[in-house]
Amino acid sequence: MKGLPERLEAEVKAAMASLGIKTEICEEVRVHTPGSRKYSAWIGGSRLSQLPAYDDSVLWREDYLEYGENYGMEEAEYDEE
Repeated sequence: MKGLPERLEAEVKAAMASLGIKTEICEEVRVHTPGSRKYSAWIGGSRLSQLPAYDDSVLWREDYLEYGENYGMEEAEYDEE
């Protein structure tokens, strides 16, 4: 997304300033973006799939087809705010 790093940096600086953080500190904030941003989601998914707990936490297609869209929801905990 074009302009996202610059916008994020500006918003973080503004939020820090609104909290009363010194201007000198706010000006040190920098948002760095990886050179491979185009593939970041794929890289993250690849790393996630390599975790030992992945097989226990994923909803497999076969289970979805057999049990339906609410399969696994009874075990999920959500914060209702």
